[in-house]
Parts: sequence; structure tokens; C-alpha cells
Amino acid sequence: MTCLQTFLELTDIPNGGIRLLPMEEGIYGFQYEETIGNEEFEQVFRHEQLGINVINTYVRYIRSTLLY
Repeated sequence: MTCLQTFLELTDIPNGGIRLLPMEEGIYGFQYEETIGNEEFEQVFRHEQLGINVINTYVRYIRSTLLY
């Protein structure tokens, strides 16, 4: 089981819960919150076509990893 799957099982996301992920102004020039829920995790787990929420979350992760 992957770390991502374990995380998902320990949250309320499988039951319709969501997480709001803050997107800093430095990423796209404005600040907002990205919504991540079960659908986005399923896209990754099932190797489906990724939606914009998943891509934005990955961009945020890459930025935070490279800059900090």
C-alpha cells in the first residue's frame, strides 16, 4: 500500500470529505485554495487522466520542494 493510499484511509476523504490546499501567490500570481477530494485521489490511484486539481497540487508540491 502506498503512503498516499494510507493517508487517504486515515481521513474522511473517502466518505465525501475534502481538503482545502492553500496555493500561494507565488505559484500562479494570485492566492487561492485548491479543493482535493476522493475523486482526485482516485485519478492518481487508477492511473486515469488527471484533472486540473491534481496537476495544481503537484505544481505546488514541486515548487515547495525546489524552493524550500
